[in-house]
Amino acid sequence: MTVRTGPRVVAVVLHYGDPDDTVAAVRSIAAGSWLDATVAVVDNDEEPDPDALRRRLDPTVRYLPAGGNLGYAGGNNLGLQLARELGADYAWLVNPDARAGVDALAELVAAADATPTAALVGSRLVAGTPARIRYDGAEIDVRSGETRLLREGMPADEAPAGAAIDTDYAHGASVLVRTARLPLLGLIPEQYFLYFEETDWALRARALGLRVLVAPRSVVVHERRSARRIPSAGYVYYMVRNREIFAATWGFDIDGARGVTDQFVSGWRRRLAQARPDLLDRYDALVAAARADGAAGVVGRSDVPDRLAMR
Repeated sequence: MTVRTGPRVVAVVLHYGDPDDTVAAVRSIAAGSWLDATVAVVDNDEEPDPDALRRRLDPTVRYLPAGGNLGYAGGNNLGLQLARELGADYAWLVNPDARAGVDALAELVAAADATPTAALVGSRLVAGTPARIRYDGAEIDVRSGETRLLREGMPADEAPAGAAIDTDYAHGASVLVRTARLPLLGLIPEQYFLYFEETDWALRARALGLRVLVAPRSVVVHERRSARRIPSAGYVYYMVRNREIFAATWGFDIDGARGVTDQFVSGWRRRLAQARPDLLDRYDALVAAARADGAAGVVGRSDVPDRLAMR
């Protein structure tokens, strides 16, 4: 392994729920080839146990209590603020259920350094054995705002791994942020609470003339802790509500966006009908509430997923 140094990086892992995940993510970063990285863990738990978590982390890891679940954007924004306070050139946002490859950070930095106008650089995400592509760039439909992942499902060893290329958005599971662009770009938009925030952020960057890249040589394993046969209420609610918010924010065709939502809703409903038909009434109520809140422009955290939990 070649040890690399250069621009200073603060790597931010957003902790929520599973300390095993968080510790494994931190260890994967520490095992990387990039030395100039300060690691910070933002504790986004509802009822944090900081002593228990910190005992499992190296003493050099910075611990930032969020004071509760602030969502993806709110929690990671604390890490971005720390990166600026420390004078870091870059902040690297890493999901707790992600495992960084040895050169993942080095390749992100190389791509960003080669493109001074790049504000955000995402990693290639893979999962499974043998590894298949989960994210390797994405497109946003200009009419409906639908997001489409490129090369999803392709065997990783068959996917091209050349230089970084432009993408419509960088996946939030592993994204390098150029801190010097934050005064112009702003922090991650917090109105979504969960889902669509990194998509909105990337569109903001591109609207400002900044570039958003994916670096295929930066490989991160992301098996998705949230993947399951039965969707969580939070996943359903925020995906349905926030697609409407996202479409309205960026002027996409609302009917087109709702058509994409219909496909999402019907797909999960078919799975539930087979796996847990007893949950269908609750699912329908959850979707109805999410649609109504999206149409009404309700943003931020909602208590609907707690009231209509999919159990």
